[in-house]
Amino acid sequence: MRTLLLIFVAVIGLQANADVPAHRVSMHKEFSIRSSTQTGWVYYNCDSVEQAVTDLLSKIGASNISVRCSGGIENGQPPMEAYVDVTFDALQLASINDTNIVMANWTPVKIHSWDDCDLKSQIFKDTQAGFAIKDVKISSCSSPSSQFKASLTTLF
Repeated sequence: MRTLLLIFVAVIGLQANADVPAHRVSMHKEFSIRSSTQTGWVYYNCDSVEQAVTDLLSKIGASNISVRCSGGIENGQPPMEAYVDVTFDALQLASINDTNIVMANWTPVKIHSWDDCDLKSQIFKDTQAGFAIKDVKISSCSSPSSQFKASLTTLF
């Protein structure tokens, strides 16, 4: 009976904005951040990185976000890559064997940031596998003053 219900809900879920079966998954990602420009490397301080990670992940549906950053720009130290360790919960499409199923909707999301295009682009690329995402379009960061623009559809 449960299998029939999931199949029925999955078929109905093919319609735009219809409920789809999902389950919440805890994700853990580790990555480093620095950007290359025509004049050299760009490094970030950890406060900026932690805030950018939290902001971006919450916009695409993450919850229970915990970010730890080390390295980066620190007083009296040579600049280095910022090393990020992040855990968060995100919705994934449910399979027949999943428990704790919740109903979610495919929701369009647009993100427009006026600064730190490379930083936000790197964060998105390093964490997007943790989400059920489709229809992704991201602007390229062609200059230091480029704006980060992304449009996607994700589960909420």
